[in-house]
Amino acid sequence: MNQKHILFSLLFIVLFTIHYNSGQNNKYNTFNDYALFGGDTWEYQSLAVNLLNGHGYQFGGIEPLEVYKFDYTSRFKTFFDTETGYSFFRTPGYPFLLKTIYQIHGVHPGIAKKYQYIMIIISVSLMPLICYYYFGYLGVISGTLSSFFFMEYLVSDIRTGTLLTESLQVFSILVWMFALIFWEKKPTKNRIIVLGIVSGLLLLVKGSTIFIPFVFLILLFSYYSFSHRKKIANMIIYILSIIIVVAPWSIYASIKSDRLVLLSTQGDTMIADCNNKQAALTGDWSTIFPSSEDNLKYLLFDRPEGSTKKNVITALNFYKENPSMIFLSIKNKINFATKYRPIKFCLIFFLLYLLLSLISSRFKSDYKLKPIPTYFIIIFINIFLLTIVFYGSRRMLVPYMYFLLIPSVHFLFLIPIYINTLLEKHDLGN
Repeated sequence: MNQKHILFSLLFIVLFTIHYNSGQNNKYNTFNDYALFGGDTWEYQSLAVNLLNGHGYQFGGIEPLEVYKFDYTSRFKTFFDTETGYSFFRTPGYPFLLKTIYQIHGVHPGIAKKYQYIMIIISVSLMPLICYYYFGYLGVISGTLSSFFFMEYLVSDIRTGTLLTESLQVFSILVWMFALIFWEKKPTKNRIIVLGIVSGLLLLVKGSTIFIPFVFLILLFSYYSFSHRKKIANMIIYILSIIIVVAPWSIYASIKSDRLVLLSTQGDTMIADCNNKQAALTGDWSTIFPSSEDNLKYLLFDRPEGSTKKNVITALNFYKENPSMIFLSIKNKINFATKYRPIKFCLIFFLLYLLLSLISSRFKSDYKLKPIPTYFIIIFINIFLLTIVFYGSRRMLVPYMYFLLIPSVHFLFLIPIYINTLLEKHDLGN
């Protein structure tokens, strides 16, 4: 092991120790041994426990209530106990992770929360290494600062102390980034297969990553410097690799629900919820479904034939009948997505970096900014499309801020260098 590897290993250990200990002071990073009976958690927990007990991917109280380790029950307890069945409203990655943890340790939500916390601390402690790879030794400093900014301003929204997908989402996208770097360094067939497999697993973890593979395919065809034949071959291999991973789940879900399910049944209802008059006026999610047990039954189980097509057409017809709402909706969705200041500042600095790097590369410039790596652009486009097509909630966007925070903080270090270069070039430094 050379000196550089030793130094990075020591930096990782130091950051891991600092963030692990300081992060436990955050009230959202607790390890109590129960699961919330409500929100998204009651679905994830019941799916995982039912998988563990051999009931398949079913929601509801098939086992006695105490087996699920819920902290309390609500008015939906009767619904939970009686309305059980196969439910594909959630993608399977996170419930299968919980099931695996429970298989090893027993049903202890507190242990699952600790795994989530460790995944985040590992991810944050790797920031300097990622920044070094893309930006050199200055990146070690900006990456280290990024890790502290993330723990200070953004980690609370990951909610490692609650059984939610965000921790696994951040870790999975990070693995996807390493797979992309692995392929970019040497774009062989085996490495594009690895990238495709990781992309398929990423889709099974969180549906909000849906645009990442599509954006990569567009860049593969238009940005990377390969022959036309090699581009086509890589695209085919990449798509087939994703299909190989996703297809078994899609077949299982489609058979059990007696309708076509690709990833989950959540997408089309989200499209309808996020593209109506109230949503266009506020930029926020605005359900068109009644808040009742009938609504829960519709979402989780009783999706009638043609409901997906109906929900998508409902959204399209809204804009067809109200074309003036299109730009209003986009404006309000962007405003809503940037209400949380850490997200707003992160996006502003990222876009400034992107703009200046494009200008300095296209036109004659005294100081050329190093272009933003492809990976960060893919993440940004995914966020933008997610916000425009659906909506940009704080919880939905914060996991992606991990990846935009790195170039944003690094840009702050480049500003004085850029200004100093201009002053020296024009003899304005004295």
